[in-house]
Amino acid sequence: MQCREHFDFTGLNDVLSSRCKEWLRTCTVKSEMYGAIAMLHLGLQAEEDNKMGFRVSYFDFALEHVTAAMKQVEKDKRESLKEAVIFLNDVILGKQRNAKKENDFIYHDRMPKSEELAAIEGVNMVKAVGFDPTDKSISGPDLFAALLPGNVLKSLSV
Repeated sequence: MQCREHFDFTGLNDVLSSRCKEWLRTCTVKSEMYGAIAMLHLGLQAEEDNKMGFRVSYFDFALEHVTAAMKQVEKDKRESLKEAVIFLNDVILGKQRNAKKENDFIYHDRMPKSEELAAIEGVNMVKAVGFDPTDKSISGPDLFAALLPGNVLKSLSV
């Protein structure tokens, strides 16, 4: 989503080529799909924790993500992407309807609003390792040491 927001904010959207617009649409669709899948799994986790109201809310939120992806994918030419979004929509819609019926007839749990649901935070999976590029154990011997004679190197270093 940050990619899409950046292009919308900077006003570059009107000067982009069709290839860039297609790439931007693909990024938006995939972002919405991953958001929907994340909300689907949070709903399944809420089901395991017997929080049936949260389950319905997570599935509703997943359905919002899929709906946004469906709007974007309508303009796309690739059938495989359309089929993936439609399949995801069918799965989430089935889970959402079932959860809503169960909550209405059996559990009667309160369904929290989307603002009350836990936000998913990004996780840094890689830790950067610092190093000194001039260290001889890392960079090895100087590759260009033999190019210039020793007396020229001495005169240049003074």
